[in-house]
Amino acid sequence: MKNWQNKYLLACVDAPPEFLYQHKPAFAKENKEGKKEREESIENKGGNKERKESIRRLESIIIDNKLFFVCPNQFNDPIDCCPAISNAALNVREHCGKAVSVLDTDKNMNNYKKHILPSMGITCFTDLPKSIPMWSYYSSDHTGCLLKFSTNRFIQGDMDNYKYICKMKYSKKRPDLSDPGAIEDQKILSGLEEENKNYLSKLSFPDQMFHCHDLIFKKSIQWRHENEWRASLPMPQKTCVDGKLVELTEKDRLVEMPEEALVGIVFGALMNVEDKKIIRDLVEHVDNIKLYEAKISHDAYALEIIEDK
Repeated sequence: MKNWQNKYLLACVDAPPEFLYQHKPAFAKENKEGKKEREESIENKGGNKERKESIRRLESIIIDNKLFFVCPNQFNDPIDCCPAISNAALNVREHCGKAVSVLDTDKNMNNYKKHILPSMGITCFTDLPKSIPMWSYYSSDHTGCLLKFSTNRFIQGDMDNYKYICKMKYSKKRPDLSDPGAIEDQKILSGLEEENKNYLSKLSFPDQMFHCHDLIFKKSIQWRHENEWRASLPMPQKTCVDGKLVELTEKDRLVEMPEEALVGIVFGALMNVEDKKIIRDLVEHVDNIKLYEAKISHDAYALEIIEDK
């Protein structure tokens, strides 16, 4: 574990990046009725319901100082955080005292996605603010924005959630749940056993990382151009009156950040004037957040980032 920490944990790696960045998509388009509403009242901060929701998410970061930790089931890569299950290995090994056959493979994976992934919370960063593909993937073709975070604030802050930010590992091979060396604690296979369905959510931050770091912090080598970093934490699921587990709401997945961790916002090169104004209004009374603008280079396939004027 120690060698792994020294190589990938933000607080332990040699020469960690000074800043980490998180892309945000453009606000949902505004309908005519919504535009009229916003002219009548600045408090609306937008028009239609979808637009208000997208603005509210950014507001929760800037004003409420909270980041959203997504369920891996919502990732754009369906293989992300999903292990391989070797049929050959499943044929011969036993789990929880029961023989596991090839026929159980699909069932196990479905249970894993249904019961394990919802009890994970992950937020993603990059250390490449000028990556053209990243702006295209995650900031609505350069019409969204980029959040800039101080890594020192994460490391030195009093929030455990952010002290365990780790650099992603990229590999051609997925971690195999059938390999005892891949997952330190085989109870992570929850879903095979009823009593273990919410097991992951009960682990502490470092325990979760130790037991299943390859599941959370390893992905296909085809994504290596993203230079991704992640923070992960268990997300205990709520229970209904009848005792059934239910998915967390978006509000439940908002996690407080260390004070003044967000230090800047970069407008996308194609962000419209109205959306820039909304962000300027949100940061008007937040002293530590600086505004920047991405510009398309005149003579190269490149972006430049300059201070907003």
